[in-house]
Amino acid sequence: MAVIITAQIAGGAAESDVAMVRETGIGGQIPAGALFWATGPIPGGWQVVSGWESMEAFQRFQRERLQPAFAKLGRQPTSFAIWEAASIRAGALAQGITKP
Repeated sequence: MAVIITAQIAGGAAESDVAMVRETGIGGQIPAGALFWATGPIPGGWQVVSGWESMEAFQRFQRERLQPAFAKLGRQPTSFAIWEAASIRAGALAQGITKP
């Protein structure tokens, strides 16, 4: 079953998001198994919201890419809110939108 993952990173900012993207090696593409990926500022930090084909797909990304990136950047792993998705609709957003 598809899952939605959210992470709120206290003190996070666009620069730290760019560093994580670089260290995880995802570049301008979403990771394998991800259905969508959105990030942006929230009061006091940064938020990441992503949809995954399955919990196993997210856990593989977390184990193989995210945890090593946290370690390399000297950051503490983030706690995640996780729930099963009844449906995910991406529409035109699947093409990717980047705000300058």
